[in-house]
Amino acid sequence: MEIAVVGTGAMGSVYAGLLAAAGHDVTAVDVDAAHVNAIRERGLRVEGASGDRVVPVAATTSPEEVGPVDLVVIATKSTAARAAAESAQPLIGKDTAVLTIKNGLGAADAVAEVVGESRLLVGVAGGFGASLVEPGRAHHHGMELVRLGERSGPVTPRCERVADAWRRAGFSVKTYDDVNRLLWEKLICNACYAGICALLECTLGEI
Repeated sequence: MEIAVVGTGAMGSVYAGLLAAAGHDVTAVDVDAAHVNAIRERGLRVEGASGDRVVPVAATTSPEEVGPVDLVVIATKSTAARAAAESAQPLIGKDTAVLTIKNGLGAADAVAEVVGESRLLVGVAGGFGASLVEPGRAHHHGMELVRLGERSGPVTPRCERVADAWRRAGFSVKTYDDVNRLLWEKLICNACYAGICALLECTLGEI
């Protein structure tokens, strides 16, 4: 599968590295020139719960250099989701699916307004705890679950094809008919724990 990951910060780099290591044709698209240059020069290093590997990954700051792909993954922070979707237009062809993986509410709405409801898949990732150690190098503490679904309606063959591509890359993936419910669950979980961790200056595992 030809995949473009737009926004290769911590989580986006984990996605790009593992998908590329599984044999998918992956391009990392990011506005951070230092990160892109590091990937071009040394490959993308992903370490942590999935092991430690350096993967050759194409990288660019310009989506126009890539052209249409099978799957666009929007992996930016929620606040940058709309801008990322707008910049991804050169990556989207007639049959391209777009997958946005975000915590919280609103990002999928913003992406859908740009790319259209019909081509959008929505994902919720949990239990990764990723960080960008330095340009071209990402670390993740866990690898719990990626939950995928259509923007609206039940799971489709397209959704299952995308899920299978991620499973072949080593991700634990489940598909759901009502992915919007999962977004609310993630928000509630974060609301319960994030404030407590901040007040106590501790990690979730230390509570």
